[in-house]
Amino acid sequence: MKYTQSLYQTALFALSVCLFQSLGADPLYTETGNQPTFNNSICSNANSGTKVTVNKAMFEVGYGRQSIMQGINLHTGCGSQLPRSSFSKMSLWYQEDGNTQIFRLYSGENNTNLGRPRTEVNAHRWGKGPWQEWTGRYTISSKPLGAAIFQIKNNNGSNPGERFHWPFQLHLHSNGDILVKPRYSDSKVIAPKMSGKGFDVRIRDNGGECEIYIDGKLVWKNSYKLPSGSTNHFRWGMYKGDSNTPYDGVLFVSGAQVNGQGGALSVDGKFGNLDKTFSINGTAFRHSSNDIIKSVRIFDLHGTLLDEVQARNNSINWEGPRHNGGAAARGTYVVQLNHRDVFKYILP
Repeated sequence: MKYTQSLYQTALFALSVCLFQSLGADPLYTETGNQPTFNNSICSNANSGTKVTVNKAMFEVGYGRQSIMQGINLHTGCGSQLPRSSFSKMSLWYQEDGNTQIFRLYSGENNTNLGRPRTEVNAHRWGKGPWQEWTGRYTISSKPLGAAIFQIKNNNGSNPGERFHWPFQLHLHSNGDILVKPRYSDSKVIAPKMSGKGFDVRIRDNGGECEIYIDGKLVWKNSYKLPSGSTNHFRWGMYKGDSNTPYDGVLFVSGAQVNGQGGALSVDGKFGNLDKTFSINGTAFRHSSNDIIKSVRIFDLHGTLLDEVQARNNSINWEGPRHNGGAAARGTYVVQLNHRDVFKYILP
């Protein structure tokens, strides 16, 4: 019976997608309301526009199951470094629905009326040192708007001769290709023909090296010299640079987190429960579900990444966080399986 019901649900979902397509709508999302006329005075009407509702069954999978991190700032043509409390004033360019961030640009935006066309958020700063990590799930619309969709930006540092602004960008081509664009070398397609599709992205950087993973596979890595006195930060959304916007565009990013510091790791007690005790001192931990465990990440309750352990034979050995090489510190920790499922673990 369960198998039959699953087949029925799959068939029903496929039928609904076909109906959406036959009616000329996008199965990824729906819109309600009216759009204002775009002109140079649009900033006075930036909290208007249609309301976007995403198809959560298609978006909240993989990293998309994570909550959106809260500590972000917004940058549009009508405002820069806006705090979350001001996001509603820019709903024409930026909205959230469930775990999904919705970024939009419009035909007619160019670098003379509102500054460079962009709708981006940014978070977290770091210099050369421990690895920093961004995770999230991108979903590309059926008519992609070519733009930079992710950047590691730096603040140029103290020496003008070393300035280079960013070590790489992820670019979306209008044909749906995803490219990595290093600052001083040729671009490379890392995910071809992604129009209407979703994919998990994991990006790591330590202020001198960077890595990009697509759906769990390492697709690109590079090294660079961080300018003296400079710090980096993650930035994602859509950025057109000096180019005009030829038609309306929308981009979806679900479950965006930096170092696991999303809503799923907020200290509010809303964690799942482990099916078995998470053991230390060499005793293997095995999740009782049928999921294959690839990795476990351990955070403190402030969201700081303490350790990451790779699995062997679907089991994890972890000896607990240690202070100055001593015994594992007792306390409460957050455990994340496969960069996705989050649990609270009390180390007695």
